[in-house]
Amino acid sequence: MERYPFIFSNQLRYRLQRHALFWIAWWLFHSTLYSFSAGILNISYFQRLPVSAVESFIYMVPHMFLSYSLMYFAIPHFLLKGKYVQTALVVIGLFLVTAALSTLISIYLLSYFRSLILGNVYVAPHINEVNFFLGLLSGLRGGLTIGGIAAAIKLMKYWHLKEQRNLQLQKEAISSQLEL
Repeated sequence: MERYPFIFSNQLRYRLQRHALFWIAWWLFHSTLYSFSAGILNISYFQRLPVSAVESFIYMVPHMFLSYSLMYFAIPHFLLKGKYVQTALVVIGLFLVTAALSTLISIYLLSYFRSLILGNVYVAPHINEVNFFLGLLSGLRGGLTIGGIAAAIKLMKYWHLKEQRNLQLQKEAISSQLEL
């Protein structure tokens, strides 16, 4: 039986549990972290917490896009095959797409959800260049972090499994030599 099936098993049940735990932990962390920053809203902490939770949940779309694109596209198809220049170009492209998604969310969705939660307390800002760049930063500040964490987990798991295969092959080679 495999050790640590929650971490290393490819069974669908364990994979779904792993990913659900990962994203729930990220959402709770992100919600809590950004609930302490007042940002553009001058409201109390207890008003800011639900707003932050909803915003964090919405920003998980570009975060998931970046993380899964890195884990299941960039790393296995480019990085692990030694195509480092192509890896860098793909990663930069993924960052730009993630930034664009984050900006669209920031400009078009967040005001709607803020006004739903806060009512008349929230006054939607006029869309301008500042909103555009704040949207880029808002999505990327957590996106780059979670993308890096997801990529690091993917690489650590890959190298651990590779090391385990090498140890098994060495053990089999020694065993076959001893039989001779």
